Amino acid sequence: MALKNHMKIEFSEFPIMEKGYLIVPEPSEYLRDYGELYDRFCSAIYFAASIGRKSNLYMISAKAQAEGYLRASIADFISIEDLLRAKYPNDTVEYSLIKSTNPLFHFIKQLRNYNIHLSTARISTREISVIIASDKSRSVHRIDAYYIDNLDINEFLKLDCFVRYHNYTEDQFCRIIDLFNTEQCKFGVGDLLIRGILEYGKVIEEFLASRIRRSL
Repeated sequence: MALKNHMKIEFSEFPIMEKGYLIVPEPSEYLRDYGELYDRFCSAIYFAASIGRKSNLYMISAKAQAEGYLRASIADFISIEDLLRAKYPNDTVEYSLIKSTNPLFHFIKQLRNYNIHLSTARISTREISVIIASDKSRSVHRIDAYYIDNLDINEFLKLDCFVRYHNYTEDQFCRIIDLFNTEQCKFGVGDLLIRGILEYGKVIEEFLASRIRRSL
């Protein structure tokens, strides 16, 4: 497939999940000075951390709730870019998700488009063994990890990034899906999303700091 708008991707930048998040992390302290922007980061993290929480409402199943939190986290993640575009329309390349070389950013962007235009990411659970770093006994705990179980390249090929813009080759996006599957199954999709949100926070911190430096 010929690439009309080739996206440069560095597969080595896909985060390796060596640990999960027992305590939900906060975005960069630097972003606190940017109120609405910081709130979007916080809400995206909150929704990702909520995947797998028990429901206290009778009308929604645990599975439906997990999938709802997944969609909410992804939507708020993408809304950060939308907010920046409204505020800094002339600097889009510096914070654009798909202009980044990080494959995870590309995947989250297209997963949001998939959820809106094609279908719904489906959640399943698998039991994993974890060791809590602060536990000196090194006891092994068994917990449920939530992951997306229906990532099909043939469905993603229906998106505009393939049909209209040819941003990726099929092989390229298959590799991104494989990386996502590998890492989400370690501690769950929620933890992987949180990692992606935190990584994007570093990008935005540098972008905002560079704007200040340029104005001096």
